[in-house]
Order: sequence, then C-alpha cells, then structure tokens
Amino acid sequence: MEILGSPNTNDIELYLNKNTSINDKTLHLVPTMILYQRRANFYRKLLKSKNIDMPVFHRLKDKEINSLLRKNGIFLFEINRFFEEMVNSNSEIKSTLLSRRETTIILERVLKANPVTNNHVWLVLIPKLYDFFQNLLISGTPLKELKSYSSNNSWGILLSIFEDYVKHLKENNYLDYGLAWCKAIKVYDLKKFDKVYIDGAFLPVQPGLHKLIKTLNDIGSEIKFFVPIDLEKKDSPAFKVIKKTYSQYVDINDWKSINFVKQDHNVVQKLARNLFTNETIIVDDPSFEIIEFETLEEEFTSIVQRISTFIKRDIVKPHKVAIITPNPMEMRPFVRELAELYDLKCDLPPRALVHLPYGKFIYLLFQIKTDDRINTLVQADHFIDKSLVSELLYQNIYKESQEVLSLLEQLQAFFEDSRTFNEWYNQLSMLKEARRVINEDFRNHPLYYISENQLDQFQLFISLIENISRKVVNNAIVPFQKHLSNLLTTLSEEEHLYKPNEDIVDRINEIKDIVELDDKLNINGEEFGSKIQSIFKDDNFQEEEYPSNQVKITVTGPNNVEFQEYDMIFLTRFTQNMYPEKIHYKWPMSMEVESILIKSNDNKQINNSSELFNFYLDRSLYHLFTVLNSVSKKLTISYSKRDNGLNQSVSHYLHDIAKVFNIEEDIQSEKSIEDVLKESNLLLNPSSRPFEYSDYTNENIIGQSIKEGIELSIEDIAVYEYCPKRFFYEKQFPNQRAFQSVFHIQNYASACLYERGVINLVDKFPRISKENKKVVLLEIENILDESKMELYGFFPLGQRYWEDIKIRAGFHLEELIKKVLNNTEHNAAELSIGGQKVVKKLNGYNFVGERELKVKYPTVTHYYSISNLKDLQSFSINTLDQEELNNHKRVKELYYELLRGFCYGSNQTNQKLALYAEKINNNSFEKNPGGHCIYCSFKHICMEKEIQFNAAD
Repeated sequence: MEILGSPNTNDIELYLNKNTSINDKTLHLVPTMILYQRRANFYRKLLKSKNIDMPVFHRLKDKEINSLLRKNGIFLFEINRFFEEMVNSNSEIKSTLLSRRETTIILERVLKANPVTNNHVWLVLIPKLYDFFQNLLISGTPLKELKSYSSNNSWGILLSIFEDYVKHLKENNYLDYGLAWCKAIKVYDLKKFDKVYIDGAFLPVQPGLHKLIKTLNDIGSEIKFFVPIDLEKKDSPAFKVIKKTYSQYVDINDWKSINFVKQDHNVVQKLARNLFTNETIIVDDPSFEIIEFETLEEEFTSIVQRISTFIKRDIVKPHKVAIITPNPMEMRPFVRELAELYDLKCDLPPRALVHLPYGKFIYLLFQIKTDDRINTLVQADHFIDKSLVSELLYQNIYKESQEVLSLLEQLQAFFEDSRTFNEWYNQLSMLKEARRVINEDFRNHPLYYISENQLDQFQLFISLIENISRKVVNNAIVPFQKHLSNLLTTLSEEEHLYKPNEDIVDRINEIKDIVELDDKLNINGEEFGSKIQSIFKDDNFQEEEYPSNQVKITVTGPNNVEFQEYDMIFLTRFTQNMYPEKIHYKWPMSMEVESILIKSNDNKQINNSSELFNFYLDRSLYHLFTVLNSVSKKLTISYSKRDNGLNQSVSHYLHDIAKVFNIEEDIQSEKSIEDVLKESNLLLNPSSRPFEYSDYTNENIIGQSIKEGIELSIEDIAVYEYCPKRFFYEKQFPNQRAFQSVFHIQNYASACLYERGVINLVDKFPRISKENKKVVLLEIENILDESKMELYGFFPLGQRYWEDIKIRAGFHLEELIKKVLNNTEHNAAELSIGGQKVVKKLNGYNFVGERELKVKYPTVTHYYSISNLKDLQSFSINTLDQEELNNHKRVKELYYELLRGFCYGSNQTNQKLALYAEKINNNSFEKNPGGHCIYCSFKHICMEKEIQFNAAD
C-alpha cells in the first residue's frame, strides 16, 4: 500500500495521466458522487487523448458512463455503488437478495409479531433499525460485545429483534443487503484488478471499506491512496484527522508528496495554505470577504441574487460556482425557490415524484388506509380528515379540484370533526338540509352563496376518493410490481382524473423498472401503501441535462468539495451552531455504538466514543480547509445574526481565519472579533435596497365604485369607520363576506343564537322585573337549548363547538337582561319584538337603521338591536396595543351613537351620515391596517389586490 498526498486535485489527475494504462484494469474508488463526476470527466479526456472515441458524459447516466469506462479497463465507482456492484454481480446472491423495501417489510412483520414491539413507538423506527442492522452485519461486531454495551431493557429488546430478524431471513432463504455483502466480499473477484486507487478522504473509514482494504492487501493488490494533505504542513490541525485515519495503513513517514503545483496566487489561495498555522498574509486583492446578514432569508436571497448577476454579466460560468451550506438537504428547497425567482438552475436533484402533484396525490390515497391514527382516533379501517382532503384537492389531479377546493375552504368549519368517509357523507347531508332553509337572514353564512348542486359535486369527489382508495389498497398478496401495476391501471381508467404529463410518465416508467426487481416477497395492499413514499422518491431518477440557455450552480455541504475546483464559493451559515458540524444520532445509533462498530476487525482509527467525538471535531477543521482550498478566485463567507427568531453567534473558526490576516481579538477590549474585522474592512454588511411600499392611502380604484341608490345600514357605516377598504370589499364582493374559519363561524353562530334566544326570551317572558330576574336568568340555559334546536340545522358543528357558542350567546343574553333591569327609576319592563326601522335617503344612498327589541317602561321606551352582532362580531382583535384597543372601543361607541341618533331622526346624525355617503361616492376606501386584519374575511383578497396595484405601479 502507498499513500500519495496533495491538496490539489490537478496533482492527482497529473499522476493518473502518467500512470494509467488502457491495458490494465484499474479499480478507482471515491467517497462522493461529485468527485466521481470529476474523475469520470478526467478519464474521458484521457481516453480521447489516446484516440478512443468517447461521447459527452453530461448527457449520460451514471450506469452508461460506468459501462463506457469499463470497456477501457477503468472501473470507477463511488464506494457504495461499488459495494452494490459486488453484491449484484453474483447471480446466486442476487437470486435471494431482497430490496430495501422488501427487507423493511420483513422487519415490520418481525416487530408486529412481538407483542412488546407491535406499537407505533417501535414501528416508526423501522428505517433506523434497518440501517443499524445493515451496519451491524457488515461490521461483523459480535453480539456479545453489543450486549455488554448497555443493560437497558430497550437495548436488550433491540438485539433480540435483530436475532429474530436474521433468523426469519435465513429460514425463508432470503438475504438482506448486509448478509449479501458479507457473502460478496468473500466471492467477488478482486484479483482481476491490476491497480486499486482509493481517492479522497473517507472520514472515518467505515467497516465495509476497511474490510475491503484488508482483503485487497491480503491478495497482494497494488493499492494507492490519494489523500488531500499538504505534507509540507502535515502538522497543521487541518490534517490531524487525515493522519489519524490513514496512518494505520501506511506509516506517516512513508507518505509521499505529489504536490507539484503551489496555489498561492491570491489572498484566498494563500488563506487556504496558511490556515491553522502561525504564518500571516496581507490583504492585497478582493478575493476574500465576510458578510454579516440580519436573517437567514436575507443571507440566501442576497447570495442567489449576486450569483445571478455574476452569471448574467458573464463574470463566472455557472458550473464554477458553489453554495456551501451545512445540512444542504434542508436548504435545497429554499435555494431552489430563490434560484427559480432569479432565473437560475441549480445542480440539485429534481424534486422527488412524491413531492410533485401526481406522486403526492397517490401517496395521499394510500395514507387514507395506512395513517397511524387509524384505530386510535377512529374505529375504522381508514382515516381522512379535512387536511388530507384539502391536500388531495390542492394537487389538482381531480378535474374539478378548484371548484371543490373552493367549497371546502368556504365550509371548512363544518368538517373539523370529519375523519371517516361516513362522517363526511353525514356532514354533507346535514349541509344540504341546511341549504334548503337558508334565507336572507343568514347572509354571512357560507351556505347562502352555495347551491345544493355544488354540495352534490363535493360529495361526488369524496365518493370517488373512497372508491379509488379501496381499489388500490386491496387484499391481494402479490409482489411490489403487481401492486404498482394495479395502482397505475386504476388511475389511468378513472375519467375524472387528469392524466400525467410525459415527464411524469417517464419517471413512473423508470420507477416501474426499479420496482420490477422487488419480486421476491409477496405483500398486501397496506404493506405496499406503507412503502409508497420510498417508491416515489425515485432516487435513481436522473433529470435530463438542461438546455444550453439555462445554467446550473452547485449546492452542497462542506464534506463534499474535496478535490474540486470552483471560481467562486459562498460558504454560508457560518455560525457556531453549524461550524463545527453537529453530529446527530437517532436511536439505536449513538456515538458509543458507532465507535464499537468502527473499531471492529482491527480498525485502529477509533478506540472509543471520546476519540470519535474528537475525531469529528478535527474533521470539521479539515472540511473548512477543503472548502477554502477548492476556490480559486472569490470566497465569500456569510452568516446571519438571527435564524428562526433566535440570535446566532459567528463560528469561533472566524478567529482562526482572522489570525491569518494578523487580526486578533484583544481580550482587554470590549470589541468583538466581528468589530475588529469590520474596522479592517474584511467583514461587511450588505447594502440593502430601500423598501418600497405604498402608504395605504386612497388607491383610486378605477372603474369600481359603490353605486348610488343601494341600501346602507348603520352597521355598514361602522364597518366603513373601522376600515374603509373592508367596507368596499363587502359591497364589491358580497359572496366573499361569508365567514369560513371555525373562529368566525362560532362567533356568527353565537350571534344567531343570541338573536333567536332574545326572541324566545320575549315569547316566554314578555314582562320581566327585578322580582323574577333570578327565574329569568335560570331559564337562559333552557332558552338557549330550545334556540339551538332551531339553529343546529344551519350550523351542523360538533358538540365541543356548540358548548362554546352557547357560552358566548348566554353571556350576551345575561348582559341584556341586566341592562334592561338596571334602570333605577323602574323595577319592571315589557318586552316585545317589532321595535324601530328607519329608512332615509342621504346623498343618493338609502340608509337603514333597525332596533328590533322594544323595552317599554311605565314612562319611557328603549330600543335595542338584537341582530347587529351578526354584522359586527367580525370586529375582533387579538392585541395588547392600546392604540388599537382604543380605536376598537371608539368605533363601537360611534356605532351606537349613530344608530340611536338615526332612529330618533337627529339632524346632526343625518349630517354625519351624509358625509360618509359623500366619501363613499368619491371612492375614498383607504386601508386601515391593524390587528383586526387577522380576522378579516377579505384579508387574502386585500393582499392580492395590493400586489396587483403595486405591480401595476
């Protein structure tokens, strides 16, 4: 074995160029697919230089590239792909090898067969248990050693399950990947390779690779390691992890340098060479900068925007730009959206089919029958709640999705407790009955604007989903591919569903080809459904190359850039929370268990968990070095001061970087390292564009006005005073004023219950007095129950909601009785329904004021409105802002003053109303934003219109 060291990828390729012969068979293993792609392109150029015709690789898939290279004696593999090659190349092993999906079904059956593990807590662990069992089998760690690790009861159960799992496989003549690997390493023909290159840092060397190295060495293979290390600076902390990992194979003193080219032409290249040393450099070019942002969103938006500008100005080629971020899988969706916004194409895996509408629709169909809440929240064989129905419609696969989704949004409050198909049907039946009796008194009820035919359309959709879900999740016991074929056939025959486009069809066909290999295990429909998400992740799908007028940038992690070359790198999220990287474990894996698995088979790099902890800290230093070493022209390090509302501190590695520039924090000073770097102009704040906005002033909505002659209630004027824009929308889009949320529907139902309760109160107690006050108050409960019976058909809500509705209505009813009897001059009053209704035309509008309840005392008569709560109850706010609270109180007082004055014919009130009419006629509809916007029925329309107006400006 021989170890060749250089931090520069060109040195490695120069060595390969000199030492590769097309007459030899060369096994070349790399740790990442990014490095695989680079080395594949290198070999293509090498073969072309030897007059061997080779196509352009970026239009080919990995298997096609691999096949072309093999024909010329080059066996290039990412390490895990090589292990798959080992396993699948043996027909005997392959004939009994189960796929990951099939194996997890076996594991699920083993767990369910054990009363202790047949529960959700264990079943959700199946993916982690599978990975752990494969690592355990490949490492060959004796169970005795693992049993001594912990006396915890769960740990004992886990190892017992492992033994049952392996026993089940062997009894049925099955192999999982771990068992197959252990067989393959013994029978695979490794002697056919003349040379073996292990290229890049494997940190740590996992048990499988360690066994492979030992096997290759035992058979006398010529093994060469290409290790990213500058042997002139081998004592640098950046290389400590490299030395610890590879010195067990070759003594450090025997390592050879092939570092022929010293890259120190600019500041950023010098920074990489001098990081973690005592040498310093001066800043004499703009190739390095650090930027501090306020938020994570601002950080990534600015970076993508800058990259877009650089590429469009032809300052840099897209494939020469990389965004480096910890947890790249977490950030890729966000970066993808930003890239699309700025017309960039990222070198990111395409969205998995399960995250696209057609795949998500299929996944949701199976979730109905496989949801974890079945048998816990419902006593049925399925679970379908409002959220799931909404998700199904949102995918827009059903041809009438938009219409039905609109209905669901309007009626959502009535389906809060619907969790089975029967409950959906029952609720729809009650809504149909309510629709038949809804009248003008319920203008704010969503059913007022919905027809019975529309409800029939809604029910048709629910019925369709029930039928499809029962067809695709059936009782047939067949292999995976049979279930998939049945699923696709069922969907293709359904005339109410859109057919998938060509791209989706191609991806499904590729998935079908993959699932064809899952042919050894018979499963039922629910077992198939539980794996549908993993099937539709279609990890093996490769998106076609982008057209030449589109561009790709790389988004990856710090661990993925060794032996790469980029002109520009943006090293992001450079906070203490991210650098050094955090190692996260999920049971049953832990740092202690991982160290036990690694040190098996005489693997000397790690001896215990403490060493493994320090190993990962050292690896973070190495990853920082590889990032800095991979950029040639411009490095931007960025971090945000806040993430998800939490304050962030910059990584302590910033001190190491600053030290290279002879900048250090003075412990005697109050200045932080950030302050010192800002003074040196190395740490910058981004220049932000001034935020442009309109001052919620009159938008002069052209061509839209409130026509003269229409009826305006005093409640309408209260709405105008509260927010003129809301008043405008209520008149312009009356069908949108209907309440939809549970919050609004409950308030509306309580207002209706209060109105009906007052009518029933008057009917039962036409005369109330201080003497019978207690009797009246005690009767409120019965009055509300009777009123509820009259109203329940209009509001078929669950009992828990009606309890709240009764409490609210009861409060208002009690307050009314107390107010009536608080008259100090009189002890009794006669109640009747009739009251006052006044209509008067002012400035072209017909104003209406009504107070339905008449309260007659011996010497005076008062009037009260009992229906106004239905219009005014949406004036709800959730704030501690005293200014808003005061405004809320002011509007309510103004409303009662206007209603009273108008009903009594006050000239002063009529003059005020005439001024309101003039404003309305002049299209004065300013927006009055505040806490009440949260509960406004028009908030979405309001925001949408503002976007349109701003765009027009």
